[in-house]
Amino acid sequence: MLLDRAEGLFEDVVALEIALAPTDLQRWRSRVLRVEEAELRLISALPGTTGILAAHLRLRRDAGRSTARIGNTSLSLDGKSAVWRFQKGLHGELS
Repeated sequence: MLLDRAEGLFEDVVALEIALAPTDLQRWRSRVLRVEEAELRLISALPGTTGILAAHLRLRRDAGRSTARIGNTSLSLDGKSAVWRFQKGLHGELS
């Protein structure tokens, strides 16, 4: 049990939600991209509102169910999975 705690709660990123400008999204989808063991969820966004919207995480141990605000982000825990949502205006080019 102490070893699990020493390694931290987050095990791996399993998915990213990314907002791209329409032309960037089209270019992204025209290329062959290989990402091992992670899903990329791409959406079209207006210029100036692009960036990483959320990270979906796999946890090392059951963390229960809760949602916490951390600064201007939110972390939602659900058993052995979590979603960390980033607020517009703070990460990447989001505004």
